[in-house]
Amino acid sequence: GQRGHPALIGAALIPQLLTLTGDAGARAVLQGLGDRLVLIEAPDDGVLFDVDKPADLEP
Repeated sequence: GQRGHPALIGAALIPQLLTLTGDAGARAVLQGLGDRLVLIEAPDDGVLFDVDKPADLEP
């Protein structure tokens, strides 16, 4: 029931992604896709794990 990190982003979105600033991620770009955004079930919660810096990987 939660959105995780996308595994695939089409090349057509690269120009929009390159304009992003700050720590917002691609959320705004993905929300703008409307019906073109495809959500799939993931086998585990690993897609919800967010890594922004090396310390995020430490136990």
